[in-house]
Amino acid sequence: MTRERRLFLDGELPTPHQLRSALRTGRLIDQSGSNAEDLRSAYRLVPYGGLYRSDDLIVGEAVLIAAGVLSESDGVLVPLEGLGEIAAASDVDGCEALLVALLEHQTPLWLGAATGGGALEEDLIPDQARATLREALDPETREGLLLRLGLSYSEAEQARIGGIAETFVVTCCRRELRDAGAPGLADAVRRVSEVSDQLGYDITAPRLDRSTRRIEVKGTRSTGRSVFYLSRNEAERGLVDPNWALVVCRVVGEDDVRLVGHLGGGEMQRYLPRDACDEAHWQSVRVDVPEESFLPGLPPMSG
Repeated sequence: MTRERRLFLDGELPTPHQLRSALRTGRLIDQSGSNAEDLRSAYRLVPYGGLYRSDDLIVGEAVLIAAGVLSESDGVLVPLEGLGEIAAASDVDGCEALLVALLEHQTPLWLGAATGGGALEEDLIPDQARATLREALDPETREGLLLRLGLSYSEAEQARIGGIAETFVVTCCRRELRDAGAPGLADAVRRVSEVSDQLGYDITAPRLDRSTRRIEVKGTRSTGRSVFYLSRNEAERGLVDPNWALVVCRVVGEDDVRLVGHLGGGEMQRYLPRDACDEAHWQSVRVDVPEESFLPGLPPMSG
């Protein structure tokens, strides 16, 4: 695998020249597919006045593959949906469409940081990527696209981190009950979020007296404080259900999850907003809780 292909597969952006090279590569690929070796030999015969060398067009292949509009299998380059329209466009429109496809197909590592505050922070975009974006996209299109992609990325990342945290808490609850000599109760721990996300909690876990703990799990990557989003449905459930508890986990990596602690619904109330009036109701709140505010471990197994 070439260095360029590795970079583009890792979510880095091509230069404007590489985008234009990719357009020219796309225009040379047959709709039914092209033998890669034959195509690369033909690159040397295309008169581009020295602007685009064979190596540029080979890098263009990597750009198209990273954008999800071209695949390579057994030495054959096969066009995918979207390549025909991109290749048929003008250089300006084609570069813009290709860049959009690339950003939608692969999430750059910097996107979350550059859009995490709800506004585009261009200073947090690497210099080379920022130069490409400024040349290929007008300011309004650039900001709107990156904010939309950043929101999608944030929601997907939150869901992924939440899933990791829930799996970890299920494992901890089962281990705790088995260690207490109740393997039957351990088997009764359930991740109910897989059935419905409207219950106001993610996990049900028995206590030793067979009453049920209802646990809402939040995963966070923040350190020192725990920052997460709580829905109104989750908060209202916690306020009326004495068996409800919030458990927060710090997700450092896929296999590095740490239990921060837990809070009961009453203890969560101080972090909740109030409705501005009868006609306006909050639906989700970003909560920032100091680590020392959490009770240690999981909600107790005994009442």
